[in-house]
Amino acid sequence: MDVFVYFSHHFVTVPPLGWIRQGHLHDVPVLGTLITEFDDGEAVCKKLFVSRDSAEALVGKLVQLCQRYNFDGWLVNIENPIDVGL
Repeated sequence: MDVFVYFSHHFVTVPPLGWIRQGHLHDVPVLGTLITEFDDGEAVCKKLFVSRDSAEALVGKLVQLCQRYNFDGWLVNIENPIDVGL
C-alpha cells in the first residue's frame, strides 16, 4: 500500500492513533479526510472560502491537527459546487 486514507463522511476526520502507528510502522503515509457534500457542504465552503484569510485559517488548523496527532496530511474531497470567483 502506498498511502492509507482514513475516510468518513464527517466534515473533518482524524485517523485513529492505532492506524497512524501501523501506517508509520510500515512506512505508509496516513491521511485524514476533509469532506463537504451537497447543499450543506456548499454553505460550509462559502464560509471557509469567503476570503484568503479564512481559507488560510482552515489550512492552519488542519496542519495543527496533523502535527498534534502525527499523521501526514489530508484527502480533500469537495463534492458540491463552489464559487470559483472567490
